[in-house]
Amino acid sequence: MARLINALNPGELATLPEGEHCDGGGLYLCVTGHGGRSWLVKYQWAGKTAKMGLGSLTDVGLAAARKKAQKIRQQARDGINPKVDREQVSATARSSPTFLDYATEFTKTHVATLKNPKSVEKWWRAINVYCASLHNKQMHEITVDDVIAVLAPRWLSHPQAMKDCRQQLQAIFGAAMVKGHRSRTEINPAQYEDNLKHIPPFKRAKKAGKPKKNHPSMQYAQVPAFMVELRRKNTVAAWCLETLILTGVRTTEALQMQWSQIDFAERKWVLPGKVMKNDLEADIPLTDTVIARLQEIKELGLDSKYVFPGKKAGTIMSNNTMLKLLQQDLGRDNVTVHGFRSSFRSWGQDKTEHSHETLEFCLHHITGDEAAKAYKNGNMWAKRMAAMKDWETFCNTRPQPKAVLAAAA
Repeated sequence: MARLINALNPGELATLPEGEHCDGGGLYLCVTGHGGRSWLVKYQWAGKTAKMGLGSLTDVGLAAARKKAQKIRQQARDGINPKVDREQVSATARSSPTFLDYATEFTKTHVATLKNPKSVEKWWRAINVYCASLHNKQMHEITVDDVIAVLAPRWLSHPQAMKDCRQQLQAIFGAAMVKGHRSRTEINPAQYEDNLKHIPPFKRAKKAGKPKKNHPSMQYAQVPAFMVELRRKNTVAAWCLETLILTGVRTTEALQMQWSQIDFAERKWVLPGKVMKNDLEADIPLTDTVIARLQEIKELGLDSKYVFPGKKAGTIMSNNTMLKLLQQDLGRDNVTVHGFRSSFRSWGQDKTEHSHETLEFCLHHITGDEAAKAYKNGNMWAKRMAAMKDWETFCNTRPQPKAVLAAAA
């Protein structure tokens, strides 16, 4: 039986009778006999049911309450006590200095250890010039978007200066966490790995002049047996790899899959151009197996944004998580995650009547104005869906056990 999710109607909240009214996901609207209406979230902590208030209906709307409830339940799953974290955040907000005050004191101490005058000048230029937009913000208020606003405008024109500035900001925010001016449960907003590296223009450019490396792939005949093994691994990394194989997408595209991009009714996953290698928006067909898997994951409520989240809410898995699963946990050290695209391509060429163009479009190998126009107009949708359904059928084919020869009498 499916769990109750988003059961409350926004238009009926003001007229609900006295009592606790469940919205699903541990969220309740509590109505008192005096007409008071406030939010309550229930979650499991230390083996017991705990409760936390989220504010009154007047101050917190239904959408905001759902987000708060989701965050609190995710914290509890991650081993973070929501009540203690709330107290720490409140204390942090009361004691948090402005960026300019804190960064100035931090920099004075740091540059005292530097011998090169140019290094000292670089630090002060970053604080006083590049980070001017942060000066009046309190340390606990600064977000990833604020850091992006500092770095992005000069990232391509002054790459080394901005890389140095990012490292300086990471050191400043890291020290602020230790001092209690920022929550230790939040990601450092200037961190590159599992953070800025996934956002243009911070993606590392490919080095020119080096020959293109092939990605070792699994023989397509081995894929059905491998899928049986993979599905025995009941982990987020395994679900992500299964989805990647059945949709033919790249590693980064699978890792960044978001619930807002999925249209269950149309059986479609729409990826923005900034995520795609060719910068073109992509609509990826979702087959029955993928739809079923996504619905199972959604029921678990792991994360409100990412389908395959990292260990912390609102983050994605490392690029190497699926590779480790494939090569170490499943013993396929001679193939790569990206290589499954080649497995699909070889299968389509050898075993089906699907056209070269259809198979290339399934892998989003779209070059030339005419090809891009055909893709955008949806002329290849039915053909791509048919190809992906055939690939799903092949991948779901259970391998037959080897025949055992009877011993001669």
